[in-house]
Amino acid sequence: MNNVNANDFLNWSFLSGMGFGDFQKWWEDGLRMRPHEGVDISQYNDIHGTCHVLGEQTKVPFFLSGKVVAICDDFLGKTVFVHGLCRKYGEVVAGHAHIIPAVLPGMNIMAGEVAGQFAPPNSKVPAHFHLSLIRFPPGCRLKDLDWNFLNNCEQELFLEPFLM
Repeated sequence: MNNVNANDFLNWSFLSGMGFGDFQKWWEDGLRMRPHEGVDISQYNDIHGTCHVLGEQTKVPFFLSGKVVAICDDFLGKTVFVHGLCRKYGEVVAGHAHIIPAVLPGMNIMAGEVAGQFAPPNSKVPAHFHLSLIRFPPGCRLKDLDWNFLNNCEQELFLEPFLM
């Protein structure tokens, strides 16, 4: 995917502020209003020591298998919410944010399939992919998931995506 040789990929490269729970912004000086509810992905290192910055039109794979339950606007593009199961946390929703979706609500998808591509940057924030992992919110109808709802939820609903 994305013309990246899997044998050359070493690891994701994270700037301070891209991680789960970070308060710092990575794209400008300043602090977030609340802890970062996911991880931001925009670059990786290869085995030769080169850091590669991903940009517009980078394809984004689904994090887990399940059903697309909602798609909403976010500040760079759209967020695709997938309801599924993971070994560690059980029933969860994965939010694939800041993308141009390649799917529609109601579709059943498999992990690794293309969710969409990076949305264009805006004047302050570079193109990147944001991944949130969310406990199934009690009392929420999945089709109503959006960032207005999530930004008013308890922070404990958000889970560290790379610990699953």
